[in-house]
Amino acid sequence: MEKQFLIVEPNPIVALDLAEAISETFVGATVSLATSIEDARAELSVMSGVLATLVGLPSADVLASDLPGDVEDQGGHLVFLNDAGGLARRAGARFVVSRPFSSEMISDILVRIAVDPQPSRPASHRETPA
Repeated sequence: MEKQFLIVEPNPIVALDLAEAISETFVGATVSLATSIEDARAELSVMSGVLATLVGLPSADVLASDLPGDVEDQGGHLVFLNDAGGLARRAGARFVVSRPFSSEMISDILVRIAVDPQPSRPASHRETPA
């Protein structure tokens, strides 16, 4: 089965670098691009089986949205690329890459994700205490 990835990054140069790193690591992978949470949610609604969504938007904005749940619904992993202040880590995110990052860093984390069958979901506003 072809691997699918979604990149959510407002900077087109960074988005293309990420897409290249993914394509070099997973030859034949499908890579979709979005520049906002709204665009990402729309992309996810027409995709199936996304392995990872790499998000370069502020972690506070991502965690306050429904995007983490949408990624989980796809069975995928959320990779934070912008975690100023450590909010995503404190919320339990498994995959956080600090800027500046290299293609090797992205490839390493995506290979780890490809062999890990469990999706990751940081705590978000959608979760309620038990």
